[in-house]
Amino acid sequence: MAEGVKKIPGKDDLARLESLRGLVSELHSQGKYQAAEEKSRKVVEWHEEFFVKDHPSTMLSVTNVATLLQCQGKSEAAEMMNRRALKAFEKTSGRDHLHTLAVVGNLVPVLRAQGKYEEAEKMARRALEGYEKTLGEGDENTLKSATNLACVLDSQGKFKAAAKMHLRALEGYEKVKGKDHPNTLSVVDSLSTVYRNQGKFEDAEKMNRRALEGRERSLGKEHPSTFTSRSKLGSVLIEQKKYKEAEGVIKQSLEGLEKVLGKGHPHTLAAMTQLGSVLSYQKKYEAAERTYDRSLKRHEEVLGKDHPQTLDAMIGLAMVLEEQGKNKKAEALSRKVYEKRKEVLGQDHPDTLLTGHYLEMQGLNGGEDAAAADANSSTTN
Repeated sequence: MAEGVKKIPGKDDLARLESLRGLVSELHSQGKYQAAEEKSRKVVEWHEEFFVKDHPSTMLSVTNVATLLQCQGKSEAAEMMNRRALKAFEKTSGRDHLHTLAVVGNLVPVLRAQGKYEEAEKMARRALEGYEKTLGEGDENTLKSATNLACVLDSQGKFKAAAKMHLRALEGYEKVKGKDHPNTLSVVDSLSTVYRNQGKFEDAEKMNRRALEGRERSLGKEHPSTFTSRSKLGSVLIEQKKYKEAEGVIKQSLEGLEKVLGKGHPHTLAAMTQLGSVLSYQKKYEAAERTYDRSLKRHEEVLGKDHPQTLDAMIGLAMVLEEQGKNKKAEALSRKVYEKRKEVLGQDHPDTLLTGHYLEMQGLNGGEDAAAADANSSTTN
């Protein structure tokens, strides 16, 4: 009997495995992540029946469960599963094995979703350098690692570096997969976010509409990724002061995300914060306050009080309260966001600077060190 095998699977056992794998793939492609996770756990159980605990085949099935957990916004559980697999692969296959690098890459969006940007960047660079060395710059795994790194850089406010890395990945994907492949469209979608953060709103809208239309064709209008692209389009429309259109797009996205991903998924929560924003811009302050308040409470329950997305909802609520003359509560929330953003994101992060400037504009303390930090960071992004 081969090493690591507890017993030899029979013909019926192998047929059962293939059936489970087919179901997982089909459910995943349809965006039915919870159902896919349940079947994927059955695949893990199958491997544990026939192979030893840390066998590479078992660990690969574990990473598939982790991916489906991340798709549902269950980042902590996904991290735990990925770290289990990483530990096993480093032990059995080595740090530079392709299986090991795959798990390192899988950890990047998991850590980023939790606001652990420094560790996420470290993992992203490790995966990218490993794939470049082993497979070359044009390999799909290398391109995926470049995209992961770009997303982390964007979250850290390093927009120029993020755009450069995304464009590198986009060129590669278009050459390898074509312009309408889901992986290509994912890069297009992420690049639209970077352009929006840079204030290049026309470019952002162009990229966003390309991603949205492509996903509607390839994945369908009810797929989670399609709703996410539509939600991002709402953000771009807000920046261009197209508030009425933005409100309709965001409401449609929020309703869809609640249906397919659930009310507690990070993408759904982000869309709720966006809705508060567009209502506020239209001076619908009471509705905006209710929406922001609901978003903030859900963020704190799901992601925690210090998560960057939670702080986005909190500063939005503070601004709406200030517009209604509720200055004491608005000031308290604004100060809390500013201090937390300095701690979590760093004093030079664009979001921290914006909060400091908001405090300064309101005549509150906290703007002075933001202005100083702005002078130091203005040439970096």
